[in-house]
Amino acid sequence: MASLDQWYPASWSRRPPGMVWEDWQPWGAWLKTAEAQKYQYAYDVEMPVRTAPDDVTDPAMRRSYERSNARRIDAVGRFDDQYVIFEARRFTGWSAIAQLEGYLMLWPLFFPTDPTPELMLITEQIADDLRASAARAGISVWVSTEHPTP
Repeated sequence: MASLDQWYPASWSRRPPGMVWEDWQPWGAWLKTAEAQKYQYAYDVEMPVRTAPDDVTDPAMRRSYERSNARRIDAVGRFDDQYVIFEARRFTGWSAIAQLEGYLMLWPLFFPTDPTPELMLITEQIADDLRASAARAGISVWVSTEHPTP
């Protein structure tokens, strides 16, 4: 089952678990903002959508199978009783928007007692059509190249 057990402050300066270096570039810039500082973050949040076949009996192999087939959220932010699902992408494509929408649909299945989260895309670059599509889907977009470095 998915869990939101380990939370990190925005001041935690290491690359988050599960986040590739390329996506960490805009994410690191985001974490330096005043807005980012209000959240605590859970990283690489798994939502396992497929269990291992019955013939896989070794616990480590079952875990490996389920982890490789899980949907994994880059970061979940928490502030008071508010949650935000974050997707970090250095160069945004359609898949980033679809992933956020998919995570939102899965959220109540894995976190039924937590409030419905907002969605936010953290990126370095985004085309105008993608930005407009994100806005229509209710996804906030933060672009690191549009904000001066603190």
